[in-house]
Amino acid sequence: MSTYHSYGEDTGEGVPTRGAPEHSGSPSELRESPFPHAGLEFLLVPSGHEEWQVRHPDGRAVGVLAIISHSGEEGEAVFVTRRVGSDEAVAEGTDWRGIVTAVINDEAADERVQGSLDPALDYTRGGLLHRGAADVEDQV
Repeated sequence: MSTYHSYGEDTGEGVPTRGAPEHSGSPSELRESPFPHAGLEFLLVPSGHEEWQVRHPDGRAVGVLAIISHSGEEGEAVFVTRRVGSDEAVAEGTDWRGIVTAVINDEAADERVQGSLDPALDYTRGGLLHRGAADVEDQV
């Protein structure tokens, strides 16, 4: 499949398509695109050339989706996601829906750790549970 919309016949010259091939349904660069996940409706908001901000339904940005190559191994565009304020990739690949899901899940996991359900649990480190004072028996 050509990555160009040519003028007339397919000569390889023309205007490059902006994103993944048309059949992949890449997000729009011109308007917000809804992204349903886990019963919520996130938004992909164009934030630059071939870049989208992933926004939580409450309006806060949780990540960024960007195109890093127009022709990966199988001729499809390659995308990357990262958390807001980070330069490290959360996921990359040709399945932009899957990697958007990865950055949403990564952010959600951090939220669950910060709001621990067990008030006696201080933190988990190296696989060991460290308990708070509620779990220490008084020794007489």
